[in-house]
Amino acid sequence: MCPEEEEEEDPQEEEKFTTEQARILASRFQKGTPADRLRQLKILRRMMGMDISYINAFLSVNNSMKALISQLTGSDAAVQVAASGCIVNISAGTSNHCDIALKSAAVYLVSFLDGQNSLLKDHCCCALGNMAANGSKSQEILQQMGVLTPLVNIIMTSAYDVNLMQSALFALANLLKNEKICLSFPSIDSEFITRLLHFSQSQMVTGVSSGIRLDVCRLLFHLSARQDKHMVLLSAGVFTQLTVLLIEYVRDRPEDYIKIITPLIRCLGNLGCQHHESVTMATQDGHLVASIFQLLQTATLPFYLQKEVLWMISNLTASSSVVSHQCIENNLHILLTQQLLSKPPDIQRESIICIHHLLSTSPDIVMVQLIDAGILPKISELLRRLEEPTLQCLNLLDSLLCQSPEVRRLCEENNIISVLDSLVMGDDDEVRMRAGQIKDTHWENW
Repeated sequence: MCPEEEEEEDPQEEEKFTTEQARILASRFQKGTPADRLRQLKILRRMMGMDISYINAFLSVNNSMKALISQLTGSDAAVQVAASGCIVNISAGTSNHCDIALKSAAVYLVSFLDGQNSLLKDHCCCALGNMAANGSKSQEILQQMGVLTPLVNIIMTSAYDVNLMQSALFALANLLKNEKICLSFPSIDSEFITRLLHFSQSQMVTGVSSGIRLDVCRLLFHLSARQDKHMVLLSAGVFTQLTVLLIEYVRDRPEDYIKIITPLIRCLGNLGCQHHESVTMATQDGHLVASIFQLLQTATLPFYLQKEVLWMISNLTASSSVVSHQCIENNLHILLTQQLLSKPPDIQRESIICIHHLLSTSPDIVMVQLIDAGILPKISELLRRLEEPTLQCLNLLDSLLCQSPEVRRLCEENNIISVLDSLVMGDDDEVRMRAGQIKDTHWENW
């Protein structure tokens, strides 16, 4: 949920409400003086932020949303802000609540983004961001309403309103999760990217700064999925700046920054497959690889992020021999080999791909170290399991066999030929063919 701020102070004592009170307010808040409406809307906003049961109670009253929209579109600025706060909290409820808010209020929220009321614009961005997080259908409806241009304008011009900036970034990042919208996004130029990087570097209040950095990193990750914009992103210094951020977070306590490290890793992985001078310069001192090594040794690192880290390093090692040599110097291939059997299949797959890249970089050195680390019995065990990384195991095995006749003897000792025989007789056509090729190539005259 996007954070929703109010200018006035909320009551310091814990408030207690009932759903009946919410229903009564829903039927009465449009009546009375502007001061009465404002007071009632503020209470409704607080109720809705406490529990979805109050949202349900509010919506159960006939024409309650219509009445709320009438206050949102009225002429009293304070009432508009309070009504927009209610819509923020409704959009942060269930998916159904969010749909109701979208259908009733989105067109008005988009129109207010070009206005002068900063707090109202902040609330509109929050609500639109919540709606955009509700799925591709909501994202595409918002795109058709023309939400992208005013959000970009806010990001490009609101230099000092930190809350508004964060809310606009939040909304735009959620919209660009949609691949179609991201592909049609017109504002990927050096000026816009430079602006985003500026906010990622700003030294603001810690809580706000981390929120802005998170949404900037999410935005840059979605944009980096467009290969046609890689050169714009790289030339603007995205890879360099995000490398600095990743090293900074890993140096501290990486387990405390998983939410922001995730888009950092994904963006660096997308851009790291390019042969570009900024990638070379950002990786040549070895600090990035050292941070990756530290991440992989973090006991509390979630499995999904381990997979992302390995995917990123695979992309980097495929495009940069410098990074490959740094990984070898840090014995990354040995660490991955030692942990291979204890990981889930998708992490095993990424580990084997990464090991394979490192073997290709320095075959003589890496082969001996892999053999010493026990790679062959682990390959044998993985092939017996017939799980996801079977083809990757076969490819790695083939490369090892190409390095030295001694590997064939070690394969015999680890019963790998009998495993290949069983794979040749198996049901998977691709695996059967690859196993047969390896056996024919390396054991035809054995």
